[in-house]
Amino acid sequence: MTDGIAEEAKEQKNCISSYEKALNDLDEVEQPGDNWTEKLIGVLVARDIIHVALSDKSSISQQPIDINLLIQLDKRLKDKAAKDITQLGQLAEWRKSVNPLPERWWWYLKGPLPRSLNEAVNEYSDLLNEYDAENDPWYKDLWNWVTMGKLNHETEADQAIQV
Repeated sequence: MTDGIAEEAKEQKNCISSYEKALNDLDEVEQPGDNWTEKLIGVLVARDIIHVALSDKSSISQQPIDINLLIQLDKRLKDKAAKDITQLGQLAEWRKSVNPLPERWWWYLKGPLPRSLNEAVNEYSDLLNEYDAENDPWYKDLWNWVTMGKLNHETEADQAIQV
């Protein structure tokens, strides 16, 4: 009986240790690259394992020291995403394969904020173009029509004023 409890505690510690090791491994790799992608997926999967263990309350320790370590590691992952991870756009593609529930927030990390308005506009345009290409072939034509219509309208207005 005691062996079972000790084994469960060891497994739980291994889950959190595996998550910590995966984060450490990710810190050591420069992005972008296949090895970096593999390391990031390793972090996400390690966090998935902890989520499953937490869902089954009997299989994970609720000791404050363990929960505190998990909270620190989660914060570290969020901070890393906000500061360093620039290729989080891949997560959208990965989510199509994995189909994680929204409660698995680590699959929905947000990257660093753009440093300028131009970067924000470019990033938004890029994401919009990706969405358009994948999901709505008519949207681009509509956007071009609206934009060109606006440009033509302004040109006609300018010509009328000049007359």
